[in-house]
Amino acid sequence: MSLMYHRKEHIIFAEDEGKKVLYNPMDGSFFAVNEVGDFIWSELEQRVTVNYLIDRVAENFDVEVEELLEDISNFLEQLVERDLISKVPYKDKNHGGQ
Repeated sequence: MSLMYHRKEHIIFAEDEGKKVLYNPMDGSFFAVNEVGDFIWSELEQRVTVNYLIDRVAENFDVEVEELLEDISNFLEQLVERDLISKVPYKDKNHGGQ
């Protein structure tokens, strides 16, 4: 069984003095993201799998697919731990997102 990830509706994306941040109004916390994190956040508007995100990041940034699995998985887990995104089980392993 795969997992799918998506944004929580109450999270606010903002730019503050050139820095991109996710703001959780429920606890008042901020989470800064870089350019790749910003891109992933935009993809999380829909439910997506890690594999889908790996493919999309590899298509849009100069990085090898092999390097992305651990980095994206860690990033997503940080977002889950901070209550910024949700993860849900998904049975179809061939479904990448959309």
